[in-house]
Amino acid sequence: MVDSILQELNPQNKDLLLVALQKLSVHGRLDEHLLSKVAQHFNVSPAKVYGVASFYSFIPLVSTGRYVIRICKSISCDMANKDEIVTAIKEYLGIDSGQTTSDKMFTLLETNCLGWCDEAPAMIINDVPYTHLTNEKVIAILTKLKEEQ
Repeated sequence: MVDSILQELNPQNKDLLLVALQKLSVHGRLDEHLLSKVAQHFNVSPAKVYGVASFYSFIPLVSTGRYVIRICKSISCDMANKDEIVTAIKEYLGIDSGQTTSDKMFTLLETNCLGWCDEAPAMIINDVPYTHLTNEKVIAILTKLKEEQ
């Protein structure tokens, strides 16, 4: 799988490094071995690949839960009481930001702007955006996801 994805991308075009990381991240976290393969393919240092991967919060470098909750930490969401939402999620799930629940169901991350500033506070769970968040709305969303299991 890794080799077939990399074979599609011209190793001379260093601009495709991010594309490679995005395509590979769809299959889970990018470990040291995988980052090394990408570095070899593009003939760049593993440090460069890690630097690119770690800059983007949507490229997983650690194992995540089934549902990855990304809470926007932009000023718009801050002004719309994002901290209260984060506190409610932490208390409900029993984890801190950057952690995954023991059942590997949820991971909570705070991330840069999600582009929903006019509907703050906002979060994305996997690829689904949620806006105009309240504590009650967030708990209802998480409860529904738990019940679907």
